Amino acid sequence: MEEPIMSKEYNSALQARVEQFLKEKNISQAKAAPLMGISQTALSQYRRSMYDNGDISALESKLEEFFRTQEEQEAS
Repeated sequence: MEEPIMSKEYNSALQARVEQFLKEKNISQAKAAPLMGISQTALSQYRRSMYDNGDISALESKLEEFFRTQEEQEAS
């Protein structure tokens, strides 16, 4: 009997948005992670699609919330 492979689905559009944010703001991962409400380790692993010590969907929810807040601040 084969072991089921745990598929980890990454939101590639969100990953690209993280990269774009770091580039546009010229900000390091170390500075960005606390702003995003996640650890630097989590951000690093997420960027490399190697996040394995937690719930990817929960991490992506935090990132989506961060970008929503950013958009609202820029709009006002």
